[in-house]
Amino acid sequence: MKSFYRFILTFVFFFISNLIVNALLKHNLNILTAFSVAFGCAFGLFLVEIYAIKKLFKDE
Repeated sequence: MKSFYRFILTFVFFFISNLIVNALLKHNLNILTAFSVAFGCAFGLFLVEIYAIKKLFKDE
């Protein structure tokens, strides 16, 4: 469950930072792109974290 909360926090961080970058560098807010980039990054980090935790505890 801790990993899921970290996924949510990472997703929110990436989403807000993508919106800020879009607002500063472009003339419009592209919410769908910000959502997809944030979801992809957060989900990728989530999967790597789960894989690393399983690898760590499997070796012990």
